[in-house]
Amino acid sequence: MKTIDYDIYKLSKKEKTEYLISVTILSSVLLYLFYNTTLVVLPAILCACLTEGYYAAYKAKKRRDVLIEQFRDLLYSLSDAVAAGRHMTEALKDARSDLLLIYDENTPMIKELEIMKKRIEDANESAEELLLDLGSRSRVRDITAFAEVCRICSNTGGDIVRVIGITSQMMLDKLTIVRDIESYTAQKKFEGKIIALLPPLIILFLKLTAPDYLLPMYESMAGRIIMTAALLLMICGYIAAQKITDIGMWNDENDKGIFKKNQIKKGKRD
Repeated sequence: MKTIDYDIYKLSKKEKTEYLISVTILSSVLLYLFYNTTLVVLPAILCACLTEGYYAAYKAKKRRDVLIEQFRDLLYSLSDAVAAGRHMTEALKDARSDLLLIYDENTPMIKELEIMKKRIEDANESAEELLLDLGSRSRVRDITAFAEVCRICSNTGGDIVRVIGITSQMMLDKLTIVRDIESYTAQKKFEGKIIALLPPLIILFLKLTAPDYLLPMYESMAGRIIMTAALLLMICGYIAAQKITDIGMWNDENDKGIFKKNQIKKGKRD
């Protein structure tokens, strides 16, 4: 069964179509406000195609975040099973039925547990090997560290139940911190979006109330240069605001690396 690389997200036809259509429309409206011409459709389509990799990277990041939260619940299931005397591999094999009571079968952790169960039955792989493989593919330090400690406990006879309990609490604390930071930065993110929307809203207001006022900006070379500079500054400001307020505590690689991998994958697919 094919494993998942959490740095690569392959957009479905529906996701890709919805993204291209929505970004083309938004880009066309934005470019029309800044340049007052209907010839902006082609640049808008090009913009949608060029930013597809960023959208795939965003979806990959969201999928990883979901995996992390579900992995914490997996630890609770493993803790109960091991405490009841089950072997770690058997507990991991049977954990899917427990998590299906909480999550849909199409969620990342359920898919991973299905793959793990298949590999245990077909290749008799150990729980430690499977968890190490998951940590390597997801680039999540805590999963890799947990798998390493489990392997040490398995080799030395350590208290695996205590290890699972400590790891679960650490991940819960980390998730709590991330959520607190996100709640603190939510207002700033919203303010950043409002500030990014102000220039096109002001231009729209002027076009509706005083269209002659903007004619020099549309008909002269100097005006077009000023409009282009304003558009670029607005986009750069929005990206900078998102980067400043972005919280990344789990993965070893940054979003730029994920974006590059998604672009490479896109290139091969095309």
